[in-house]
Amino acid sequence: MKRNPRWRIGDPITFSRLWIEAVAKCYLHFTTKKIKTIEVKYEDYVCNPERSLHEICRFLGIDYTSSMLSGGGVKLPTFTKKQHVFTTKPVNKTRLEAWKCHVDVYDEQIINSICFDWMRNYGYLSGNIHKKQLNFIDKIKCKIRSMKAIFISKIVRKYQDNKNTLIKK
Repeated sequence: MKRNPRWRIGDPITFSRLWIEAVAKCYLHFTTKKIKTIEVKYEDYVCNPERSLHEICRFLGIDYTSSMLSGGGVKLPTFTKKQHVFTTKPVNKTRLEAWKCHVDVYDEQIINSICFDWMRNYGYLSGNIHKKQLNFIDKIKCKIRSMKAIFISKIVRKYQDNKNTLIKK
């Protein structure tokens, strides 16, 4: 999400808030039991896709087939193929922590600070990680990065919208 300008996420504060919002909504649906839900942890799916797919199929009331492990069942719009290059392929365990090479220590500290409680709840933080208190400088740096991401996103969207309009004509 950080590297794709269409998402408008250029700073760890914005990313953290969006992640917390998504996790909180999922958690509420899962715990209130008003809606039939299943919780699938990404890491569990990547490490044991066959077991996870069996559980998902049982939940959905559909038959599991081993061909599900091969991927390829999703047709993507052209403009999303690059960012979703791995979603149409079989699960690749070596990609499990690939995101770590794209997050620097500063961003990781901020994300851990903001998402601390949820990350601890789901086992993403070890016992020796503590909350970093965000100071004024941290917030200003992130705000500038956020404004830059929004600006770039607007340019990219305008370019892609114009390109799509020309293609339709």
